Parts: sequence; structure tokens; C-alpha cells
Amino acid sequence: MTIQQGLDIVQGAKNLLLAAACSHFEPHKAVFRSGVNRDAVEFLRTVKLKTPAEGSFLVSLVSEAIAPDQNGEGLVGSNHEPTSRLVFRKLSQALAKTNDLTECINRQEEFKENDFISRGVTANFCEAIASILEVCENLEIQVAWARIWPVEPQTVRYQFDESEVPLFSEAAKLFRRKTLNHCT
Repeated sequence: MTIQQGLDIVQGAKNLLLAAACSHFEPHKAVFRSGVNRDAVEFLRTVKLKTPAEGSFLVSLVSEAIAPDQNGEGLVGSNHEPTSRLVFRKLSQALAKTNDLTECINRQEEFKENDFISRGVTANFCEAIASILEVCENLEIQVAWARIWPVEPQTVRYQFDESEVPLFSEAAKLFRRKTLNHCT
């Protein structure tokens, strides 16, 4: 893997998490302009790269875990979950919904974008996955929850391969087209 390919993968991971953050802060939008959502950009400043495992190329994004009994800043929602947790939850929901998305595109079924947008699947999300898959043949995304505030299942894996690039690219176009049609 070249340095540029590695940088492209890291940029794709950043864009994927940014799409999830934008979807968390503005849950009814299908497309987000770069840098416009200040809350999402500010959230990204709190996410760190984790040291990769020896002998592999992997991008690990880590967000600080806040114990559930704390009532400090950054806790929102009915469960008083921190924003970082809600963003990663939105990312996980979007990843879980991708199988339905690719099947819908593959079968050329009616595209009901609101079913996907509510789960965090947006044009930006689809473009981020496609951009990573253009660099590497296979992509595995793993979401693991902090042990201090467990979620079942503790770890979830999502796998994609390069054959899905056209599907994600087409989905992104459909989201953008639907957004343009709503504006005109």
C-alpha cells in the first residue's frame, strides 16, 4: 500500500465519521456541505487515531468513553448519553442499514430515502464508503462499545468489498438527486 493510498483510507474514515456526526446533528438531511455543520466538525476534533495493530494496516478511531453515572457536559438525550456515543450509535445504525441499501439499488426498487436518512445513510456516507473501497479491495468496519457502558452486542463487524463501489456511488447520486428535486 502506498502512502497516498493510506492517506486516502484515513480521509475516507474521517469522512464516514463526519457523515455520521452530521446525520446525528441534522437527522433529516440527505446531503451535507463540507464544513457547514459546526457541531459535527467540533465533534471530529475530539476523535483520536488509535495505534494500529502490528503487521496490519488499520485505522482505529477512538472516542472517549464517559461513564453513565456522570452528569457532566456533553451528555444529551433521554439516556443521558454523551454526544460521542450518539454519533457512533448513528454510524452503527447507518452501517447496519447498508445491506438494505445495496439490495434496493441492485434490484432497482423504489428508493425511499427517508428510510435510510433516518438511520444515518446519506450521500456523504455512501461516498465515504465508496472512496475507501476504491483504495482497498475489502473493508471491515468494527464498532466496539466501551465496557463501562456496554451495548449488546459488544462488538459488531460490517464488511464490504470493491464490487459494491458502483452501488454506493449510485446511492449517493440518488440522495443528491432527491435533494435537488426537493429544492426546485
